[in-house]
Amino acid sequence: MRLDGITDWIDAARTSRYCLEELATRQCGVSVRHLRRYFAVAFRRSPQTWLDEVRLWDAAELLCSKLTVKEVAVKVSFPSVAHFCRRFKQYFGCTPSAFVRIETERQQRAGAGPQNEIHPPWVIARHILNTRMPRSVPRAQRSGVRRVAERTTSVIGNKCPR
Repeated sequence: MRLDGITDWIDAARTSRYCLEELATRQCGVSVRHLRRYFAVAFRRSPQTWLDEVRLWDAAELLCSKLTVKEVAVKVSFPSVAHFCRRFKQYFGCTPSAFVRIETERQQRAGAGPQNEIHPPWVIARHILNTRMPRSVPRAQRSGVRRVAERTTSVIGNKCPR
């Protein structure tokens, strides 16, 4: 199958600007329906859900690189800043600016130097999102990206500061 030959799905998602139709037709050369069937088996989620997760994790990384919320919203192809903030808060449980504050504090607590270096959460999420799931993986283990998001935003108590 030609879709099995794609090794970097995240790069394909970025190139298609997180658009399902663009990913299916131009990047993969298949119909949207065929891509949905493939994702149901390979990634255990719909391609749109997967694209949304990739887009939000890319946004989290861009936010921590000192870009403004507006710049990030444009870079990850959201129609408006308000829509971006709403979707970000739905997924991560906090606003984009609170996420930056939490991630900055987490990096400061980790300390400087290679021995104390910790991976940012988007590195872990990217690995999970780019990994195909065999059928034998229990459903509880398939939600690893969501757990990374919850761990990241629960650094300060159980709720993200408003």
